[in-house]
Amino acid sequence: MISRMSLSRRGKMLLFGSCTCMLINAFVATVTAYKMASILDYAQAMDWDRVIFTTGLTLFLLLLNFALSVSITVTRQRYLSDGDIRMRQAVMQNLLNRPSVFQRKKDSAYYMTLLTTDSDTYRAARMATIPFMWDAAVNILASTAMLLYLSPWLFVISLISTVVPIALQKQLACRQNEARNRFSESAHSYTHVLKECVDGSSAIRETKSAPYFADRFLSASKQMQKSNENFLILSNAGNQLLYTVASLVSWVGILVGAVLIMRGSFSAAKMLAATSCFSSFSNNVSNLIEHIVSYRSAAGITKRLHEETEYPVPADSNVEAVKAAELAYHHVSFGFDKKPLYSDFSYTFEPGRCYAIVGESGSGKSTLLKLMLKYYDNYSGSITINGQDIHDLDESRIFQQIGVVSQTPYLFNGSLYENITMFRDVPTSDSEEYQHLLEQLGISDLAALTGNAPLGDFGDKLSGGERQRVALARIMIQHKKTILFDEPTAALDPDNRDSINNFIFGLQGYTRIVITHDRREEYLRQFDDVLYMNRHE
Repeated sequence: MISRMSLSRRGKMLLFGSCTCMLINAFVATVTAYKMASILDYAQAMDWDRVIFTTGLTLFLLLLNFALSVSITVTRQRYLSDGDIRMRQAVMQNLLNRPSVFQRKKDSAYYMTLLTTDSDTYRAARMATIPFMWDAAVNILASTAMLLYLSPWLFVISLISTVVPIALQKQLACRQNEARNRFSESAHSYTHVLKECVDGSSAIRETKSAPYFADRFLSASKQMQKSNENFLILSNAGNQLLYTVASLVSWVGILVGAVLIMRGSFSAAKMLAATSCFSSFSNNVSNLIEHIVSYRSAAGITKRLHEETEYPVPADSNVEAVKAAELAYHHVSFGFDKKPLYSDFSYTFEPGRCYAIVGESGSGKSTLLKLMLKYYDNYSGSITINGQDIHDLDESRIFQQIGVVSQTPYLFNGSLYENITMFRDVPTSDSEEYQHLLEQLGISDLAALTGNAPLGDFGDKLSGGERQRVALARIMIQHKKTILFDEPTAALDPDNRDSINNFIFGLQGYTRIVITHDRREEYLRQFDDVLYMNRHE
């Protein structure tokens, strides 16, 4: 298990405490069964003093067994919670901090499934089975000790009961692993369709595609339930097979005990204790194999979870952006598959100036800025920020200097203040800096109106112009002096468009690059330079 997903010190202590209680409890339960059977021997011998003493002792042992069982439940659940939280946090922390080029290798439904269905499976089939395997092992040890004490023959019969289950274990593990992986894949597909139906509900209604998407959702639901059903049936059938084999061997053990009793070398009371230990031995061997099968069946999911914490995440450089940056492209060539976008492209965006990038759809306007942000790395030539090649900069260093405002900025279902500060609560809502920013962007009235109320999913309670202002405020509050605007006014009405544009042009001392389809001459004249992108055919 890799370090990022290893247990915390508290988790290790809880696991150790749970296993210690299990060890004690196994021997207490075994001694209790033996002492309870001894009461019958003492009663048959009319030894009332021992009957009374042993009855009191077994009562104490039963209460101790109850206390240990409660302790085991508490420590095991807390261990599972600690490990589960740590595992999910490790995946999420790596996901949020890894370079974009790695994150884009999987779709969002994959990560949602990973942090829900797959994480639940990891907890149940991997983490939970560790103490259960230990519990089964110590119960086997305790039962073995008692059976050897009572009769070596009974132990031999118990030992034989392990042969068939062990032979079945490998086949069961392979089958269950395949079934569990199929369930994980179908859960991923279900989550993907579910996300499409929820996020695209408006488009579905507008195009009258509800029946088609309802059928897709039904098909994905059926597939997921079918794969889950197959896994559970296989799992339960395997468990029942193991228990049946153990029960058959237990039946043989009872016959052997009956023969020993008829020969006079064994008492019926001791046979009662032996039967309890024999049953415990057989059942716990079956339990141990079942837990091993379950543990191994989650190998694929465990590997995926571990892999999601192994992406290289650079440490935060804590470099403050104190000045506008110079962004430069030097003989850059790039394209997708066989479609070229740039060939030996060179251009320098000087610090503190305002630029427009104009071109047809597909000419590579947005891609040009994405290259600067390290979305793609399979280009020739070099790209620099203040003279430093971006290949030598990690993504966090770039985003500490450069802010991005897209055409449809993502807003969270939190308050206006939380969306601007990104839930950092810095600066405070009553600070002069924050209030000045609201006034500067013309959203003071909006802040007063919405207060601490959530803005809705994706900020759907705001207009397009308000969303853009919130996105601008989010960048400005981080004091970034270089801002990339990807068609920030494309979906706005003329008044909001002019207001946003005036704000952009008023940012003195900032390097500003604006992707736009607006070719109005009076608008383009306000830029320091206009870069025209031509579409490659």
